[in-house]
Amino acid sequence: MDTQRGSSVKEPKANDLLSFEDIEKEGGGYPKKATLHVWKCVNRFGFRDIVIMVGSKPRIRRADWDLWLESRKLCGKAA
Repeated sequence: MDTQRGSSVKEPKANDLLSFEDIEKEGGGYPKKATLHVWKCVNRFGFRDIVIMVGSKPRIRRADWDLWLESRKLCGKAA
């Protein structure tokens, strides 16, 4: 297999993948890990689409999480 130096393929770093526990800690306890599991199971808000399974453990790429959060904003509307 030929590998080239400086290729544009970037290997994901371990800290690029977030566990549900990481998300709960970063969010100050919200959303709860159990809530994220429910959202994944029922595909609430399209959440399952950003979850990847690493073995039997769900993980989310940091970039996907940030984009998903941005998509969930109220778009400037008053709540």
